[in-house]
Amino acid sequence: MAKEIERKFAVKSMIFKDIAIAKKTMIQAYIFNSDKISLRIRIEDNSANINLKESLSPLSRKESEMNISISAAKELIENLNISNIVEKERYIVKAQIVDDIQNEKYFEVDVFHGDNEGLIVAEIELDYEEQEFIRPEWLGEELSYDTKYLNTNLAKHPYKFWK
Repeated sequence: MAKEIERKFAVKSMIFKDIAIAKKTMIQAYIFNSDKISLRIRIEDNSANINLKESLSPLSRKESEMNISISAAKELIENLNISNIVEKERYIVKAQIVDDIQNEKYFEVDVFHGDNEGLIVAEIELDYEEQEFIRPEWLGEELSYDTKYLNTNLAKHPYKFWK
C-alpha cells in the first residue's frame, strides 16, 4: 500500500477556477467506512476504481487502488444499494513547494454538490508532513485536523446537516 500525506484547507475565494489546469467530475460511494478504514468506489469522468484507505494519523493514510470499468462501478453502487455518496467537481491547481522546486505538487480543490453543496475545500499531497509550500491568497483556514471534513465523514454526515 502506498502512503499519502495530505493537508486540507478551507477555500475563501473562487480565484482558483481562473488558474486551474484541469477539472474532473467525481462520484464517490462508500462501501465500508469506519474511523480507521474506508473502502470506496470512485467514478471520475471516464474512469473508475475501488480504493482502500487506512488512517495512520490526521495527515497520513495508507492507500491501495484498483481500476475497474465504469459499468462495473455503477453496477456495484446500484446492487449494493450504497447511499453514502459524495459528489464533487475537482479543480487541479499548481502549487509552489518551498524546499524542492523540481518536485511538482498540486492543490486539488473540491467543489461539493448534492448533500454537501456549498462546501469547498483544497487538499495538497506532500512528500512528508512538515513539507512547506507557498499558501495562495485563496486558501483559508487549515482543516487537516478536523475529521468532519474527511470525505468519508461527509458521506455519513453531509454538510447540509451541519447548520
